[in-house]
Amino acid sequence: MRIKINIETLIIFIFVITATLLNPLFDNIFIQYIDEMFMIFAIMRIFIKYKKRIKNNNRNMQLFRSTILYLIIIAIVGVISNANSGLVGIQAIIIDLIGMIKAPIVFIYVACICSDVTKKKTSKILRIIAQIYILIVFLFGVINLVTDIGMSYDVRYGIRTYEFIYRNPAALNEVIFCFLGVIYKEVKNKYILLLYSLCAIITVLLTLRGAALGLVVIFIYLFIVMKKNKNFKLKVSHIIIGVIGVCVVAKNQFVEYFMEESPRSLMLRNSIIVLKKYFPLGAGFATYGSDQAFKNYSPLYSLFGYNNIYWLSKEGGYAANDNFWPMIIGQFGCVGIIIYIYILVNQFRFVMKNKVGKNEKLIQIVLFTLLIISSVGNAIFTSVSGMLIYVFIALLMKDE
Repeated sequence: MRIKINIETLIIFIFVITATLLNPLFDNIFIQYIDEMFMIFAIMRIFIKYKKRIKNNNRNMQLFRSTILYLIIIAIVGVISNANSGLVGIQAIIIDLIGMIKAPIVFIYVACICSDVTKKKTSKILRIIAQIYILIVFLFGVINLVTDIGMSYDVRYGIRTYEFIYRNPAALNEVIFCFLGVIYKEVKNKYILLLYSLCAIITVLLTLRGAALGLVVIFIYLFIVMKKNKNFKLKVSHIIIGVIGVCVVAKNQFVEYFMEESPRSLMLRNSIIVLKKYFPLGAGFATYGSDQAFKNYSPLYSLFGYNNIYWLSKEGGYAANDNFWPMIIGQFGCVGIIIYIYILVNQFRFVMKNKVGKNEKLIQIVLFTLLIISSVGNAIFTSVSGMLIYVFIALLMKDE
């Protein structure tokens, strides 16, 4: 099979391979800033193709206009808050701002600017890699279950949790569902789809992560519902049942984040205190919960005594730079919360209105749900992982 590759297909392919396979194995400047470089390329392509691909398409224009408007509002709110709080310097503010806007911009680029031909070429290439990848991770997952081969993250219920080559099991789950997306788009044989679905689900179960288990419940539930209903439309009842299923399966994880005395629950509770202190706009960029807040070790962290808590300290702060909603609450206040929810709602509407096959729609809903669930426990919307998920959601879309 020969596929003529254009520059857009090549760039997307490089980003996906770097984010999924090279990032966990190597650490250099190119890999470290692959998402920022991809964002710059996306901005250039949006600028070049704006009139043809966005201005002349009402739905694309609606997504573009609402996203850019809301991001501008968040930027203004953040800068005003920074001027009010005076906690960090301009460099940290700029870097944090870039982190906020990169994933939504890349989503606009792949969803609206890339043609069906580009998406099809990219999916065909990635499908081959995806099939090999899922079989390999499944095989090593089963081996790791039987004997320790150094691919475990921790032990839960007396069982080794599986992370493959990644820093945590969550990253593995994100890649599995993304790659499953292109398989569902390109493979039409139902038995082959069933094989890869089972391998993917079993691998996800081996990670023993509550959020991932909840996602499996949603995946299976939607698969059954869409199989029975030829003219499937997502209803409020589907969402309610899905939420209940996730809450039941992922109960322990939600308790850890919101109820127990864990680093993440502490970050969330103290974000409310920051909101009250700098009401109503928050403390501004790079002041709480973000990567730059940790790297510059925000004065608020010392104020809350995080330097005395290992997982939140300057030396070992694993949880101090891996938050999303605490970051939104603390840095952008009430306005930030409302604006970002609007961004997500508009993105979801845009995805749901796009007319694709049931297989593609199933994975799109699962991937978007993955974004929402992951945002509870980590900074998915400002990370390379979040950008990766957005890319795969957009690759499954059709040009209208």
